[in-house]
Parts: sequence; structure tokens; C-alpha cells
Amino acid sequence: MHYHPRDPYGEVSDELMCRLDAGIEAAEKYLAVFNASDEDGFIRFGLEELEDIKAGSKAVELWTGDSTVLESVFTADVPAHGAKVYKI
Repeated sequence: MHYHPRDPYGEVSDELMCRLDAGIEAAEKYLAVFNASDEDGFIRFGLEELEDIKAGSKAVELWTGDSTVLESVFTADVPAHGAKVYKI
């Protein structure tokens, strides 16, 4: 699923995107967030906007290994022309 979330002001951004895909195992999900702009970005959206990810799920950012328990709203700082990928 490809999605353009709303920014903190409720506007849809063409430069901030996310993609949700299933893994090899049925329970695995991967969430990637992208920032195509020339400036650092902040992405924020409600989990109800995505399929099959619920509050309380654990998310591990694959490059840093940082983990968090998701609340009802997903947030991430994404550097300019950067991406973050989470295993849910």
C-alpha cells in the first residue's frame, strides 16, 4: 500500500510518503517512510489510515535498530532525501 500522509497541519504532502508491505511470514509487516524534499521532514499519521497495524505493535527501525511501541499516531523525523524502514 502506497500512501501520502497528511502533515501536522492536515495537508497532504507530495514529498512525504509511506509504503506498507507484507513480509515473507504472514505476521510480518514493513513500513517505509520517505522524504523526497530538500529539507528535513516530519511525518505523522494515524494508524487507522494503514491496514493491519494496531496501537501496541512493536516497530524496529532496520538501519538503527531503534525500537518503539506504536501508539495511535505514528511519527518520524526523516532527513532530506532520506528514508526509514520499520519491521512491525
